[in-house]
Amino acid sequence: FGLTGEANFLQQYRHLEAFSGTSLPYYDHRPFTLARAGIFYNSKFINLVSAFSYARRSNDYSRLTVMSENTNENPVMVGASSGIKTMGWTTDAMIFPFKGFQLHLMFTLQSPKYTGYQFEAFGKQYDFSDKTVTKQSKILIEIDPSYTIGKFNIWASFRYFSKQYANVGNSVYFNGRWETFAGLNYKLNKYLTFNANVINFLNQTGAQGTIPGSELITDGSKYAGTLMAGNYIRPLTFEFGAKINF
Repeated sequence: FGLTGEANFLQQYRHLEAFSGTSLPYYDHRPFTLARAGIFYNSKFINLVSAFSYARRSNDYSRLTVMSENTNENPVMVGASSGIKTMGWTTDAMIFPFKGFQLHLMFTLQSPKYTGYQFEAFGKQYDFSDKTVTKQSKILIEIDPSYTIGKFNIWASFRYFSKQYANVGNSVYFNGRWETFAGLNYKLNKYLTFNANVINFLNQTGAQGTIPGSELITDGSKYAGTLMAGNYIRPLTFEFGAKINF
């Protein structure tokens, strides 16, 4: 049993992409701060770490095209500076209940928020500070069992991502989703290993990403059921392979 902790500080200066686009480049450096503190416990049955984290980053700069809810107005490109801050708690455990079997469990609770996210468009000032960061879940869960017997290894992985917002105004979101994987490996000898994997064996559905132009949308229901481009969970897929070591 013991205590664990770390603190990191980093300053990143602008790269060449700061000079792209139509607006003036943003020269200020970007400071990153990360601090983590928690406890750990190790035994022959379990290895456990539980820790709280704090992270903050400022002086981000992005260019985005925004659309007015008034269909008579044309889209405009704006530049916006912002930051991100979050508090989080993660518990990570590796459990060994009996010979050959191990179970990895991880639970994360976090709340990533924007700071200072402001810009002007269509004659109005918009402020999205304290809105949840897009493409980020507040709850993350991993469940990874694995069993080895002789030359065979059987494993599975269940990963849960809670609701993710698709725009900075938090009016449009993707529902939470499970992603599932499983596989069987057979090690013939030190040179050759065969494997068979199944992706999305529970045949789940889900998506993630952002919706360009939706930043100022206050009623997200108009996007419900709309077919869009994005990142989607792979369908039920079987894969077979062999790994050769020289």
